[in-house]
Amino acid sequence: DFSIRPHCALHCLNCRGLNNPIKRSKIFHYLNHAGAHVIFLQETHLKPSDHVRLKKGWINQTYHSSFSGKARGVAILLHKSVPFVHTSVVSDPNGRFVIVTGQIHNTSVALINIYAPNYDDEGFFKRLFSLIPDLSTHYLILGGDFNCWLNPHLDRYEKKLRKRKETELLQHIFHLDNEYAINQSPDLYKERLSVQAEYDTLMTHQATEMILQSRANYYEHGDKA
Repeated sequence: DFSIRPHCALHCLNCRGLNNPIKRSKIFHYLNHAGAHVIFLQETHLKPSDHVRLKKGWINQTYHSSFSGKARGVAILLHKSVPFVHTSVVSDPNGRFVIVTGQIHNTSVALINIYAPNYDDEGFFKRLFSLIPDLSTHYLILGGDFNCWLNPHLDRYEKKLRKRKETELLQHIFHLDNEYAINQSPDLYKERLSVQAEYDTLMTHQATEMILQSRANYYEHGDKA
């Protein structure tokens, strides 16, 4: 009978860098208050010597794979209440995955955290799969950022929804500007500011995604990351 505890919360998070102490503190505050027990972090951007920063009073086991202080990196963190005894650790030298095998209550388990390339890399997955222990003898707990979508239609649909929302907000702003030109009401002004803030948030999110995608492409294909 395999059981970590009556309730065990698994959390998976792409951090996009953990070098900033304020950001790191906020993330751990969130994870602690969320009751996380097994944590999979991607894009830690930490050097091997920096992973000591991931140890907290409520976290007593950390396993990681690093690449540089500016890209990639994964880590598995375990709450002190998880009775895990590790037997082996495989850390990818390119900071793409870490595989930890061990036992919980005399049951063999494999913890695997993956940060996959953002392009089709058959060799990466072949190597990864060759390192996964026999699943007939191990329970598999896997998490990560696979840099892909499960349903391309839904992914495209989300972009269509964003574009539609952008158009609606612009039309609303244009309408409010016309109304305000006729009647300079404080209520209209407040509504205009509110709609503008919503539009700015939407555009900032899109710009951030474009920058991150551009950076990832540069790192991957320029082999800088």
